[in-house]
Amino acid sequence: MLVSIIKYMPEATPGQSIIKQIELQSIGWLFVIVQIIPTLFPVLYGLLFIPEGSLSIKH
Repeated sequence: MLVSIIKYMPEATPGQSIIKQIELQSIGWLFVIVQIIPTLFPVLYGLLFIPEGSLSIKH
C-alpha cells in the first residue's frame, strides 16, 4: 500500500506531493508509535512497580 503511494507521488503536483509526504510521515510515525508502545509498557510497568518491590524486599 505504501509503495503504491510512493509510486504516484512524482506524478502529483508539488502541493499534492508535499501533502502526500506529510501523510506518509504521519503514517510512518503511527507505525513507529505502535511498535514502540508494546516495548514501553514493560519499561513503564518496571519503573512503577520494581522500585516499590525492591523497597519492600529491603524492609
